[in-house]
Amino acid sequence: SRALDLETEEAALVARAAEEAIARGASFAGTLRHLEAGCSVSQKRRLVEALWRIAFADAELAGQEEYLVRKIAGKLNLTTADLMETKVRAREKFLKEAL
Repeated sequence: SRALDLETEEAALVARAAEEAIARGASFAGTLRHLEAGCSVSQKRRLVEALWRIAFADAELAGQEEYLVRKIAGKLNLTTADLMETKVRAREKFLKEAL
């Protein structure tokens, strides 16, 4: 919940929605298409920044984590500048929290 800037109740709602989507057979690709079509650029940036924060959570950015975030950002049609800006912001927030 901290990585997504959500309160405990909000985080539980997000987790429950994800579990329900999985139970309905929602695909990852379909979910990304839905997000790409239905979210504003600002919302997409916030989502990708949250993914970066999750990737930084263990203080180590693994290659597969970076690959996945970049792939998702691409599917959401974010620019390279958006990708780098969200990565820098997420890293700065991680470092502030780690202190």
